[in-house]
Amino acid sequence: MESVAGATSEFRDARRRVAEVLGRFEKVDPEALSLIALATPDVARRAALRSKVEAVASRTDRLDLLAEAETEARELVFRRFSESGFRPQPFGLNWLQSLGTAPDRAATGLAVVDAVAVAVVEDELGDEDVVGLSAPFETLLRADLPGAGAMLVGLEARPPWARAVLLVLAVGSTALAVSIAATGSPIAVFFGVLPVALIVALLRAERRARRATAGVSRLD
Repeated sequence: MESVAGATSEFRDARRRVAEVLGRFEKVDPEALSLIALATPDVARRAALRSKVEAVASRTDRLDLLAEAETEARELVFRRFSESGFRPQPFGLNWLQSLGTAPDRAATGLAVVDAVAVAVVEDELGDEDVVGLSAPFETLLRADLPGAGAMLVGLEARPPWARAVLLVLAVGSTALAVSIAATGSPIAVFFGVLPVALIVALLRAERRARRATAGVSRLD
């Protein structure tokens, strides 16, 4: 049963803000994740801001939401890096691509966790505190640049009908490649790799889109 706090407009707004932060991170190019190196935040300043966030969350009965949002943020970061380790490229798979250093991945995780923490109590914080804690996350988003596999990422952000059209075209192209292969022509390899990679990317994007929708539903 939803708590009294959960029934207030402020609580619903906090949940909406958390969902928006997670949705923005979900759209970051996976290749960019392995290239972005965030500066390590000042430990003392971050600790002070985190203490303020937790105090405000306690005062406004949002501690449970804070814990839930931070857990979901950590799981999302872990999943994004895990998915980046094995995904299709225009001409194969990213077998040898680095996922970035461990400190860089940790800094990305902290940035996302801090951003959702701010989202929970943003209406109760001053602008300086909001900027101080969410600045690394905004830097992460500004540094998001498409890489060589940009044509195969961000598909979950497209409408379902667009993904369906792309899937039909990819399947048709694969069928054409099979027909060419039947003639013994080696050119079939070039016609077959890209549509197969696109099919895999589309299926993964469909799963991500469903998970993102389910995540918003859990927070609503």
